[in-house]
Amino acid sequence: SPVILHENEWLTLDNSKMKLIYQKFSNSGYLIVVASTKYNSIKNILSRFTTEHELGSNYFPNLHQNQHWHTDAPFLYSNPYVIAIRTFNNEQQLSIIDGYLILKSHSTYIKQLIEQPFVFQANISNELYHVEIPIVTYIDGKPVIRYNLSYMNNNISNNTLISSWQTTLLNTRHRHILTIPPNSILFLDNYRYLKQFQQLNNELQVCAYYSYDEYQKYLHPYTLNKNSFRL
Repeated sequence: SPVILHENEWLTLDNSKMKLIYQKFSNSGYLIVVASTKYNSIKNILSRFTTEHELGSNYFPNLHQNQHWHTDAPFLYSNPYVIAIRTFNNEQQLSIIDGYLILKSHSTYIKQLIEQPFVFQANISNELYHVEIPIVTYIDGKPVIRYNLSYMNNNISNNTLISSWQTTLLNTRHRHILTIPPNSILFLDNYRYLKQFQQLNNELQVCAYYSYDEYQKYLHPYTLNKNSFRL
């Protein structure tokens, strides 16, 4: 079972408890950190975990190479095991980091998030888009992307699996196409890009994607122009 820790538990752990957590972490395959919005808090927690247990660059390869990122806790993008669940402005915020969810939540919801697919919905131009993404699993340290991408709108009665791994998001001014090929990682991130998207449409809160290879190569944020997403 996954290891679930709240921020106050992290901050009060002594070395013996850290060792037990590390053992559980190694056996479970991934770790959940319930933390606040404080960047330093999350960074210190994971830096401490990395340092004391010699996970180092094998697990956090960008921990000391993130100067080009303009995000909080950017090193999380390179860690295949950590799920951070945090709050931001007292509203639910959703991200997917390395295929995992980052979501404002309470511990009572965590079990459900792990065991069931997460459903993301947004009203865009009076159409309901429904994206369903089960949790990513890892085998031998490599990600096995196990998600289904689907959508529906007012004209479709049942969810339709997009066999081309492509969905179109419409608003009143622009069309944005996100192409999600197999073996890629989809980022739904309405925290990092919330202000940018609000300039286009208050309801548009879906960003672009990295493929698994691409997200390791690029160390800069997405740029957004009036007509398209691009890296």
